[in-house]
Amino acid sequence: MKIPAISVVIPVWNSGRYFRECLDNVLGQTLRNIEVLIVDDGSSDGSSAVADEYAARDARVTVIHQEESTGAGPARNAAMNIARGEYIAFMDSDDYIAPLYLQRLYESAKKYRADMVCCSYY
Repeated sequence: MKIPAISVVIPVWNSGRYFRECLDNVLGQTLRNIEVLIVDDGSSDGSSAVADEYAARDARVTVIHQEESTGAGPARNAAMNIARGEYIAFMDSDDYIAPLYLQRLYESAKKYRADMVCCSYY
């Protein structure tokens, strides 16, 4: 199995209102060699079922279910323990990114042999 360029970590807690758009957005990135690690942090609004639905239809998606909420930091750490990507990107479950976002960050990291790349947002 090919190593993903980027592991995208998304903790989710009761984000049903925005979550599908977030996942459609990240799975539609021009950089296709990614894995998406969703950490369901004890959601009670159906976000967990949405995560499972996306994992069932896209092999790049993995869901980690936590019984109770631990917060975004520990949820991200849980995903980092299984991340396989060359790099890790963090998103929140209500974030949207430009279609070239991951590709441009990855290309910059490779070009400059960077351990970390940052960009501005709005």
